[in-house]
Amino acid sequence: MPFEKWHGLGNDFVILDGTVVPASPDSTAVQALCDRRFGVGSDGVLLVTPLEQDSIRMEMWNPDGSRSGMCGNGLRCATLFARQRDWIRSRGIVRLDERTVAVHTDGDQVTVEMGSASVGPWIDAPTPEGSATEVSIGNPHVVFFGPAPAQDQLIKLGHRYQTHEHFPEGVNVHFAEVLGPGEVRQTTFERGAGITLACGSGACAVVAAGVATGRLERQTAVHLPGGILQVEIKEAGPVLMTGPAEFVFVGTWPLA
Repeated sequence: MPFEKWHGLGNDFVILDGTVVPASPDSTAVQALCDRRFGVGSDGVLLVTPLEQDSIRMEMWNPDGSRSGMCGNGLRCATLFARQRDWIRSRGIVRLDERTVAVHTDGDQVTVEMGSASVGPWIDAPTPEGSATEVSIGNPHVVFFGPAPAQDQLIKLGHRYQTHEHFPEGVNVHFAEVLGPGEVRQTTFERGAGITLACGSGACAVVAAGVATGRLERQTAVHLPGGILQVEIKEAGPVLMTGPAEFVFVGTWPLA
C-alpha cells in the first residue's frame, strides 16, 4: 500500500491516496502505521479522495485508531497533497464527515476556512487547572489561559479530561500564554493523539476563546512548538487559519 508522509508544523500524517487504496484502513492498521517505533510514525492517518474538480474528501484517524472529525493541520496537508495531483487548483473544497470547508493555496501556505467557532458554555469557568473556556469548531476544545505545566503534568491532565463528565466524548486540551494582544503561545494535548507539536483547530479555538474573553485580537499569531499559525476570527463568517504544509517522504506499507 503506497503512502506519503506530510507534516504541518511538525503535526505529521500518513496520507493514503483514495484512488489507489482499496478500502479505508481499519483501526489495527491505523495504529500500526502511526506507531513511532514499529511503524511509519505519525499523529494520524488521512485518506484523501478526489470528487469533482477542485473538490476532495478527507477522512482522518487518530493514532489510537479512532476517527477524527476536524484537523486544521491535516486539512492543509491534504490540500497540498491534492494540489500536487491537480485535484485542487488554487482554490477548492474539502468534504469531511459532517461538514465542508473551503481552502486556498499560495505556495506552501494554505488558508482554511474552518467554519464558525462556538464558545461556551464554559467561559472563564473556575477549575483546579485555572479558568477554562470551552470551544467547539467541529471538534471539542478546552482552553486554559496561562503557562503550560511540565510535560508529565500535561499528559496526566490531558488524560484526565478525556473522561471528564463535562466532555463525554473527550476533548482537546490547550494551555495558552498571551504574549501580546495579537500573539499567543499554545501547548496542546490532543484527544486520541497526546501531546503534539501543533494543532490547527486548537489554534483557532485558542484565538476564539481569547477574543471572547477580551484577551486577544481577532487577528492573532499563534506560536506552537512546531511553528506559527495565523488565525483570524471574523465578526461574521468563518474562522481563517493560515500556515504551511510540507511533503516528507513516500513509502510502501505491506498489507496484512
